[in-house]
Amino acid sequence: MTSEYVARLRRLTAVGQVEAIIGRPGALINLKQRDRLDDGGATVLAHSPIAGFGYRDARGDRRATFVGGTPGFVRVHTPRRISLAAPADEPGPISGGVSFVFLLPGVGETLRLNGSVTGQDRSRIQVEIQEAYVHCPRCILRSRLWEQPRSASSAPGSTRLEVTVKRVEGGVFSTHAHDTLRVGDRLSVRGPSGNLRVSGEVVMVAAGSGITPMMSILRSGLDGALLYGNRDETSILFADELDRLQRSRPGLSVTHRLTRPGPAWTGQRGRLDTEAVRTWLDEVAASPAAQYVLCGPDPVMRTVHDVLAERGVPDDRIHQESYTSAVVAPVAGTGPHLMTVEDGGHEVAAVTVTPGETLLAAGAPMPYSCTVGNCGECVVRLRAGDVTMSSPNCLTPEQRAAGFVLTCVTQPTSAVTVDVADSY
Repeated sequence: MTSEYVARLRRLTAVGQVEAIIGRPGALINLKQRDRLDDGGATVLAHSPIAGFGYRDARGDRRATFVGGTPGFVRVHTPRRISLAAPADEPGPISGGVSFVFLLPGVGETLRLNGSVTGQDRSRIQVEIQEAYVHCPRCILRSRLWEQPRSASSAPGSTRLEVTVKRVEGGVFSTHAHDTLRVGDRLSVRGPSGNLRVSGEVVMVAAGSGITPMMSILRSGLDGALLYGNRDETSILFADELDRLQRSRPGLSVTHRLTRPGPAWTGQRGRLDTEAVRTWLDEVAASPAAQYVLCGPDPVMRTVHDVLAERGVPDDRIHQESYTSAVVAPVAGTGPHLMTVEDGGHEVAAVTVTPGETLLAAGAPMPYSCTVGNCGECVVRLRAGDVTMSSPNCLTPEQRAAGFVLTCVTQPTSAVTVDVADSY
């Protein structure tokens, strides 16, 4: 990815330039878009129980959430003015442009509204409509909004969000969580940001706290086989629940493997090495349609991935989630490079990225979560300069072509400028 290529993308700054490449929309397409609600749009709002809502918060950060809960939650005052209750999780004022995707169960299309906030009191937001059009539901289908990722311990769809924090010797947050946090304490968190979505026959391999997404899978009712590695009996997370689930579900098998078990241990002993994984997979005898889920330290996942690859399991059936920072090989022959960080075109930081460092590791104020290229939380747009980004990662070819990079797995090969305000 070069700065010259990104510069070519940036030359398209007007609608006319885009139309010169792909052509102007036909008359029928233009008829879809209105600058106000017609009777049909007002009817949709009267019956829609939920909508996706995009806006900027009081700090100017992009936010997206769901609003609604009951049919008719939006009030139509005039064909060009609506109001709705402010999101419960947004204490500050909302201003500027906003967008909505209104969903109507049983109807195969969505209503899209774009507009601007004209006023807000303590409870309601006033919006002036600038664009209204009906849109096919493919955007919703592609997003798979109804399939919640399994990064938390709780089952998707549960009203209770549960996360797993394993105490790590010397760990700053894990020690704080176990020793200091009390019922009623409030934390400001991001995510969950994982992307594990599976169904059908599932084969799982976990080590240590890598059991977290597996518990979400098992609690949702999916059956399959689990190989779980730990040090000793006391380090097995969810030991009692795993035992109960296995006894109550004939379609579920759980195999524990410990490296330092006590003398009374009768299960498997040793590391999750190549031979152990091969033997276990032979016993499982999964069908060709099975999906494989891996979570644990990077060496364990590499071992399992290699064994699956030698058996011909395609990559699209292997899902993995890491919880340790990615090891990014340093780019040979490069010295320190200046990174300028912008937010909406305004410079907010300038730091030096030393050889072997990722953009994220340089310490500039940028969002992040997983640090291994899985979640997309650290995505920024490359505005200038050249970089190299490790693969595999969660970006699509289209996102990479548009100039997006993940700071946690990207190193500069020249001075670079990135913008944290640009999101895909």
